[in-house]
Amino acid sequence: MKFLNKYDGYKGKPKKVEETSYRIEYNDTAFNENYTGKIIVFYDSKGRKIKTMLYKSDNTLSVAGIYYKYDQQGNEIESIMYNLDSTINSKNTYKYNKYGQQTENILMWGNNIKSITKSNFDRLNRKEEVIGENGDGGFQEYSVQRYDDKWNVTELISYDSIGNQETRIEFEYDKNGNKNSSKWFNARNELNNIYKTTFDKQNHPIMSFSYRIKGKDTILESTEKIEYKYYDNNNIRERKFFSNNKPTYILRYKYEY
Repeated sequence: MKFLNKYDGYKGKPKKVEETSYRIEYNDTAFNENYTGKIIVFYDSKGRKIKTMLYKSDNTLSVAGIYYKYDQQGNEIESIMYNLDSTINSKNTYKYNKYGQQTENILMWGNNIKSITKSNFDRLNRKEEVIGENGDGGFQEYSVQRYDDKWNVTELISYDSIGNQETRIEFEYDKNGNKNSSKWFNARNELNNIYKTTFDKQNHPIMSFSYRIKGKDTILESTEKIEYKYYDNNNIRERKFFSNNKPTYILRYKYEY
């Protein structure tokens, strides 16, 4: 299973991970944590995610769960979300090349095909062409991605149905392979926005900055921050999200080993 991200990167081989979410609401200068729901993910002994359960704020299930299948290399080849009456809500099926790169995704809503997305890889030139169609065969997306020698995407160009550029994005990475910068260009290849992110020693994002380009000026529009608490084994205990230095959201985690 050389392509499997075992236990989604969690340490200690957890059998179950519970993520509980809280929205922070303000009343004058005080604030309250309002419970909004939870997600519970289950893993098998090989580290494969086998089931996800989604709960609403009243702790009732929103759906009957999401179930996963894998190939012998550890690639996820199917995920199915079931409604509470056991009918299929949505289904994704995936195909991969021998390098573990996804080459096809078919999305179904109920019994109907919603979209088909195929990727053609030019391994020699580190280039990927993505072609997406709606269930009726109509145009959904066309894009081209370029990669560096570590297969980090360095450029993404999206086109309209007649081949005109809509957007172009350039990506940069730090020495640990974290994506720490992106520059967004419009259809005329003019720079519109810049996003920058910094990471902690665990390679988790801790600060992000959003800039807008106006003429010759670079204007800071927003600052986002995430604060972490950890268990002794370095699994995340809590993530607290801030927008412009104001707390907005909290995620808390429990693990069963």
